[in-house]
Amino acid sequence: MKTKSIKIIFIIIFAGILFSCEDNFLEKYPLDAPSESQFYSNKEELLMAINGCYNGLTRQYRKSYPIHLDVLTDIAWERHGYSTGIGAHDAESFYPNEIWTHYYRAIGKTNMLLDNMQKAKGNVDDELYNRIQAEAKFLRAYFYHHLEMLYGDVPLITKVPSLDNTSVARTERSEVVDFILSELEAAANNLPEEYPDSEHGRATKGAALTIKAREALYHERWDVAIDAAQCVMDLGVYSLYPNYKNLFKYEGENCEEIILDYNYIQGVKTHMMQNDMLGRNYGGWSVIIPLQSLIDSYHCIDGKPINESPLYDSDNPFQNRDPRLDASVILSGELWCGYVFNTHPDSTKTWKIENGDSTRVKNQEVTNPYGTFSGYLWEKYSNQEDIGRGRVEAELDEILARYAEVLLIFAEAKIEKGDIDQSVLNVINQVKARAYGVNISQTDKYPAVTTTNISELRKIIRYERKVEFSYEGLRLYDLKRWRIAEIALNIPVYGRPLGAYSILGGPPEIDEHGIPHYNGMGDKLIKISDRTFKSYHYLWPIPQSELELNEKLEQNPGY
Repeated sequence: MKTKSIKIIFIIIFAGILFSCEDNFLEKYPLDAPSESQFYSNKEELLMAINGCYNGLTRQYRKSYPIHLDVLTDIAWERHGYSTGIGAHDAESFYPNEIWTHYYRAIGKTNMLLDNMQKAKGNVDDELYNRIQAEAKFLRAYFYHHLEMLYGDVPLITKVPSLDNTSVARTERSEVVDFILSELEAAANNLPEEYPDSEHGRATKGAALTIKAREALYHERWDVAIDAAQCVMDLGVYSLYPNYKNLFKYEGENCEEIILDYNYIQGVKTHMMQNDMLGRNYGGWSVIIPLQSLIDSYHCIDGKPINESPLYDSDNPFQNRDPRLDASVILSGELWCGYVFNTHPDSTKTWKIENGDSTRVKNQEVTNPYGTFSGYLWEKYSNQEDIGRGRVEAELDEILARYAEVLLIFAEAKIEKGDIDQSVLNVINQVKARAYGVNISQTDKYPAVTTTNISELRKIIRYERKVEFSYEGLRLYDLKRWRIAEIALNIPVYGRPLGAYSILGGPPEIDEHGIPHYNGMGDKLIKISDRTFKSYHYLWPIPQSELELNEKLEQNPGY
């Protein structure tokens, strides 16, 4: 399965070494990199350059963007302390500096390629030339998509700056959005619908249209989002993978649902995401964990929140729940990869099951001071194959866009536009039915959506995005664009109950936004930390180091 991607990944790594750049995003490339007068003149050099640009899609090995941004939300947490808000809301802190530098460095590579690739015009056939140009435009637009979502107005740099012009002011956000949408449309016109297996991982027409639909949705350009999502559906290339759990396992790699992903392979390029997610009994560090507020967000199988459903049993809280809960999270009491995952505070020992034999062993999830702080681990992206590997040797590809998102973008944009018809219900029910492992027509086996009430549909679509895309890096942007971050992120970070689940006496209150509130329950839950979110936190601060280097930059209000 993995061998078909080895060529592109090898070239990506090699090109990434060649096309490094200095810390300041506006500085030119170092003198030991290929000279622009000597490079970009033939097919091999253009391919090496564009493959190097793909490195900007994610940031490994320690922090995987954008997936990792979920630790800044109400569904996940990271033990290193970046999750509390300080990690994102200070001009000298980790996230604003790291992500700004990462994406502008990536933009610098695409600009260098686009500025110089005309030198190869006579040496490369037009189809390949146009495709490489479209790939670069797609990648640059993708990088700007994340920058404007996090920082608002950002410098829109589309050319390699000269040494005497390294100070650039911020561009109005609406203009950046216009540029992103225009570039994605242009890219889509010159990208193929599919590639041969040996070229897996490249941007396609579907990827460009999907990110265009996402960008348009985020900025309430409903018609653009609807049209772009419809175009992806009309391609006939993508469909929902039938098994939601296996979609995030090695079994699901390169399947029909994946629109854009980032590839890894043993011996070439690997990552350590599984090390941060796996528990102590499995040799991991349990650094990145789900929270109780996520667990309590999953509905019961009747489609109702747990505070409304008669099916919810506080003594057995994981029964009769949306199957995506069990598919996404390793729950206390579950047998997973040879161990009974037990996180009751008194469970200092647990069962190890091996070759049919059961042995009582030390339960490091409870006894180790750095065991899971919340009492849960991520099932999503966790694989038995990665247990026992070195801490940076996982090779599971990261999904950056998939078909389920296209369907829910289409539905949300139609709902917000007020254009509610059967097509809206159909796409939502496709996603829900897949979660239950049934056909959309089997409405007696999943909670099918039938309402056309706009308020109810808005709640449904927001629920679907929260649970369908948990730990896929979309939650932070959703909280911000729906303007509910002040509600979701001013609640203490809680883990499981301090004893049996029954001590809670029932479910928490869940508000109209689907956010659980633990009033009167806080002393019965593991309190991990506090979080603070203020009105000006909807935008991140411009890094202080960039303000000092560029006199034309201005800080966002409040910082």
